[in-house]
Amino acid sequence: TVHGSSVSGGEPLLQLVGEGSGAWKLAVRSSANVSGALIVNSDASQGNDIFADMSAKDGGGNTGWHFGSLIQVWTGGVNKDFCTAGNWDPAFMPGPTSRVTIVATDITLASPVTVENLALGDGVATASMTVNAALGVKDSLDVRGNATLTANKPIVVTNLFAVREGATVKHTSGSATQANKIDVYAGGAFLLERGGSVTASECGYSGNRNSTNAPHG
Repeated sequence: TVHGSSVSGGEPLLQLVGEGSGAWKLAVRSSANVSGALIVNSDASQGNDIFADMSAKDGGGNTGWHFGSLIQVWTGGVNKDFCTAGNWDPAFMPGPTSRVTIVATDITLASPVTVENLALGDGVATASMTVNAALGVKDSLDVRGNATLTANKPIVVTNLFAVREGATVKHTSGSATQANKIDVYAGGAFLLERGGSVTASECGYSGNRNSTNAPHG
């Protein structure tokens, strides 16, 4: 994530500009959000597409960049509820056009929601998200290092579902019945990096305590 700022008149203070006649190359392997920057003559076509919000400026000559995206960052200013508008910057409930970034928190989704993209973790502090209602992701769901996704209810991802090194996907254990289970559909691809884990260990219920554990590596 790249964040700049703007001076009066809306001109970005952070400028990423290549020198010479050729484009400067940038290959992003996870999801990337950019705000408050001027981007000129950048070729990002060798990696994942890069999304820049409305505070960023397209200076021309850019490949693999998408400008004018709606990027929402979790602040947790009110509570731990994903659907509370005041927990986000900008302050409204994320929707189908939102690219959501959650770096470090303990957050719960209690009502069904669909977003464009969701990136969880990759910060110094631990990030965890518990999905207790249906979650739709129109692009990619990226669970990064130092993050835990507790997937209790169905998740549908249109493109990439990625579990990065140091990330965990699990579900909450039941009691006498199977109340929760990992149910994730990835329409594009599923990526499990070495050091990432998708596990149901110790997450059964009293009627059936058989457990499985599928770490990568």
